[in-house]
Amino acid sequence: MNEVMESWVGEDIDEVIDSWGYPTKERTVSGRKLYYWVDDSKYISTTLTTGLRYGQKLSCTKIFEVDKNNKIIRGQWKGNRCPKNGIRGNKLINPKSVKVKQKGDEI
Repeated sequence: MNEVMESWVGEDIDEVIDSWGYPTKERTVSGRKLYYWVDDSKYISTTLTTGLRYGQKLSCTKIFEVDKNNKIIRGQWKGNRCPKNGIRGNKLINPKSVKVKQKGDEI
């Protein structure tokens, strides 16, 4: 997930919004403009032996800080539901940061 967040540093926040959708919330904290994407859910399961249900909160919060020109200067994440890598299919990683192998490139 660190790779995902770092891939957006230097980009305009609108690029992330175009890729991820609108943020869950925006905040200004100590003069810093922050954009949050929050994914929370509850996992419910039933055990076979007892039939008891239990729940675990699953979450992933991604936060970007932007400068006065709306360029991303840093990002951070937290949670137990964040992807472990920047799979391109889910559009989390900045597609501009991933070098696409061209014909003739050495292996």
